[in-house]
Amino acid sequence: MAIETQSQFERKITVVEQIKENQHLDFEKIGNWIVAGSGNFEKTQDDGRYRENCNTFREASACKDHLHKSLTLHYNHCNKLDCETCFIQGASSRARELDDRLQKFKEKALREGVKVGKIKHIALSPTKALMEEVLTDYSSYLKFRKNIVINTILEESGLFAGVLIFDLWSKQCKTCGKKERECSCEDKDLERVISPHFHYIGYGYVLHANDFREKFKDWVYVNFGSRDDAYHTIFYALTHCAMWRKENGKLKPAYGFTGFLRPKHLEPIHTVTKYIPHTCKVCKKPTRRIERGLTRVGKFPHAIHVHLSKDELELGNEIRYKALVRSYRICSIEKLRDVVEINRVRYEKYKRKRKKNVPSDKNRNGNG
Repeated sequence: MAIETQSQFERKITVVEQIKENQHLDFEKIGNWIVAGSGNFEKTQDDGRYRENCNTFREASACKDHLHKSLTLHYNHCNKLDCETCFIQGASSRARELDDRLQKFKEKALREGVKVGKIKHIALSPTKALMEEVLTDYSSYLKFRKNIVINTILEESGLFAGVLIFDLWSKQCKTCGKKERECSCEDKDLERVISPHFHYIGYGYVLHANDFREKFKDWVYVNFGSRDDAYHTIFYALTHCAMWRKENGKLKPAYGFTGFLRPKHLEPIHTVTKYIPHTCKVCKKPTRRIERGLTRVGKFPHAIHVHLSKDELELGNEIRYKALVRSYRICSIEKLRDVVEINRVRYEKYKRKRKKNVPSDKNRNGNG
């Protein structure tokens, strides 16, 4: 008897399909900057991949008690951010590592009696003219990022521990010349135009917008709010981040740590290699490799279809992934305590000030 199983992950597939749809948009060239997923044609493959088996089907696994819902297809990946077919997996694995670092920093701080709050996502945008000269030389860009962005903007804004991801482009319609979110064209013809900005994902109490504009006249920021988990935020930022390609084809790092998330402040003290089982979504038991009974695999736009022969189905060993589990210690806990308190007091001050300036319902005249 043949069973047809359809696995649909609506939210994830929607995001991934959107990423793939925008992957091959033309991007404005400057220096040696490339966008994630644009392909590395200097390597062995002449099609933007690193290996012949990049993003090819490897195996399938399932839980014997929940065949339909637990069925998972596993693929080969090179894990490179510039590989045309593996960059999504590469962004996902890095996002998990970075989110884990953020979560463990918060746990360690809390054990020392320091509450750092939720994770913030802030986009910091300078004027194009401010960065134009440094974009053609990587060493100049590094100096700009360190001296201006990290040591000045982030530090004086109260953002004290996070991940910094550089994005060089924004999507713009070729027809009307407006940004994607402002475009009302029926058939949008998008391209990536230079619009440098930095994604800060981490902890802190950011300056009020008015005070920020007064302090940094060539910069603006957008506050995308707070969250407990930053995996999806980091993942999406990495799928279209800007990376500098060296002459030998290798890439410079796509992200950097800032403030107390840097290794000199958050020091890894212990690393253990663990083999973590891939688990069933229903019962959380380990899934097992399908040895026999997988008769057809087909990829479709919004779903994954497989045919299983229940009579011939045979499950083998558990599927396990190698993972490095790290433990950390905060080296400058008293300094962190002082920074958090200073920022908290300033935030409360701004909060009272805004509340005072908002007219109450009693003082309103009913005219809106």
